[in-house]
Amino acid sequence: MSLRRAAAKGRNLPVLTNGPSRKVDEPFESFSMMPQQRYMGFVWRVLCLAALSSGFGGAAAAQTAPRPSLTVTPSSPVHVSGPQGGPFSPSSIQYRLSASTGTIKFAITVPFWLRADPRIGTVGIDSVTVTLSLNPRASKLSPQAYEAPVTFINVTNGQGTTRRTAKLTVEPSSTGYLLDNSGGYLLDNRGQRLLAR
Repeated sequence: MSLRRAAAKGRNLPVLTNGPSRKVDEPFESFSMMPQQRYMGFVWRVLCLAALSSGFGGAAAAQTAPRPSLTVTPSSPVHVSGPQGGPFSPSSIQYRLSASTGTIKFAITVPFWLRADPRIGTVGIDSVTVTLSLNPRASKLSPQAYEAPVTFINVTNGQGTTRRTAKLTVEPSSTGYLLDNSGGYLLDNRGQRLLAR
């Protein structure tokens, strides 16, 4: 019987036999699985890298997703004026609040002579109307100009928090009662309110 060893393709290698030595052409025969194992290992690594890349990409996308921002319109300031004691015009001013995406919580800070309705709340892409109007303290203010910011706050993440300047001009009154600097009524020697002339 012959005991054959591996022979490379296209090469003549000796073959052990019971008789004299001879050379034959024998195609390469390999019983080794190493090439196949290396290929499967390579495929496995590619699949793992693809899965990891997909996972990291999803996480990165989630991390870079835009945060909801507060939008306030119009951009115009608040300007109210009127005689001492009132009436003042305009009687109210409206702003529309909305979120760029999702929902956010908001809060509004106003000067002591204004009020906001609603002052706190939640808003989404569908807008919410906020009405600013003078409170009773405005009618007790002495003649002069009052200015302070109205701040619209994105409580959720701060994105889009903005301000509008609010100005109240109190003019000397030709009718009604006179007020002192503290906002109280001026009284005569009989304790009666003094009429503005």
